[in-house]
Amino acid sequence: MRYETETQLCLQIQAYYICLANNLLSIDFQEYLEQKLNKLDKIEKFKLIKILSKMNHSYNIDLDIEICATTIEQHLKRTIVFPSYFEGDMNEQFEKMRIKYPFIFEFAEGIAEELQHFLSILYIDGQFVALYMINALKHENNSVDLIMYEERYSISNINNKLIEAQVKNAKLRVIHSKDELSNISNSNKLDKISVIIVDSNQATKMKNLDINYLFEGILSNEDLQSIQIMIDSKKISHEIQASLGEEDFTCVTVKSNFMELSDGLEVLKRNGLTNNQIDAIKRREEAGNQLIIGELSVPHIQAEIAKPFKLFYLKLDKKVAVYTSKVAGILIVIVNGSSNEYTQLFSYLYDHLKDIDLKIINSKEDLLQVLL
Repeated sequence: MRYETETQLCLQIQAYYICLANNLLSIDFQEYLEQKLNKLDKIEKFKLIKILSKMNHSYNIDLDIEICATTIEQHLKRTIVFPSYFEGDMNEQFEKMRIKYPFIFEFAEGIAEELQHFLSILYIDGQFVALYMINALKHENNSVDLIMYEERYSISNINNKLIEAQVKNAKLRVIHSKDELSNISNSNKLDKISVIIVDSNQATKMKNLDINYLFEGILSNEDLQSIQIMIDSKKISHEIQASLGEEDFTCVTVKSNFMELSDGLEVLKRNGLTNNQIDAIKRREEAGNQLIIGELSVPHIQAEIAKPFKLFYLKLDKKVAVYTSKVAGILIVIVNGSSNEYTQLFSYLYDHLKDIDLKIINSKEDLLQVLL
């Protein structure tokens, strides 16, 4: 049978004869196989691509819908033929991905519910669906200048191809001469969100130049991952610095319940959120299913706003209970529903906030100092 290995088929045959010997069967093996074929036929009739497209109107995630639908359908067929599930010790890895892609995981749970309703005889793991969605994300628009200094043309040509193939959001410029790089730096032609990487064998020639990353010869996978993280961080820090205004920091007095924060949330109305969206933030926070970093809660919502994302920080005069946690501050993240450029925003916030004492944040400038 398709979608299963010979070993998997043998295991099912062995299980069948064990059940047969113990009088535990209501059907024979042929009927068992026919039921599987019927379930596979049902998958063909589901039209997943249409459901993904329709539901994505609410999320606006830049997915390759066709690839996503195809890979999820193949997973469902493999699961029908021979079920497999995630091991419990993978929960930590999935929580990290959930922080990085919160909207994709929400979307995936919705799709899993639709599939579960249609295929009531099959358990659908939403985490599987989220993985396939992440893999089907389209490349984002280039926006960060990546300047590589490498004197050897043969090495730079190889690195050029590696960066083009594996690094997103990078506009690569290769420099072979230290004079050329110095001229760019001295004439202030470097973009304020540029990333400069230099071959460590030639770094001693780069005096008085702010180098972001040193590599040695041909870029390794670890180098490429580090460069990607720097590019993503540059984009996010630049957007935070450009968009965080005085109105985005509010100090509020609270009582004992999150619902008492309505005065503090009024500022959101002046920035395009509806009452329903503000109520959704309250409900999510009160339900205790938000990202909690120390004593900071980070709820999020999608909305029609002019910028890719907006941050609103509520400094609480009194800690409030959220589920099993005590919260001293709330950082509300509003993401533009049509923006797909900041998939690592939540990872960035987590890295910058995980070890912070919230008592030091008393103004917008304090918040910027922590986040940049």
